[in-house]
Amino acid sequence: MSIQAIRYYEEKFKEYIMSSLVVEQFSSVNQLLEDLINENPEDHKIIHYAYINVKKELTGFIEDSGNGEDLCEQSKHI
Repeated sequence: MSIQAIRYYEEKFKEYIMSSLVVEQFSSVNQLLEDLINENPEDHKIIHYAYINVKKELTGFIEDSGNGEDLCEQSKHI
């Protein structure tokens, strides 16, 4: 799983959330998640991982496994 791909989808989610603060959106972030997966089915794991990262960032949840796993290693269980 490439870090660049994860960052790309994280930016998609963040852009959507920021634009929804300014302009009324008629679809939810979950709908964006579904749309991205439908458009890029081969990236479904990366898209889910990016969604979870953004969700954790917004809620302030920080998970530290303490064993030094990097992003790609953590994402293998998804």
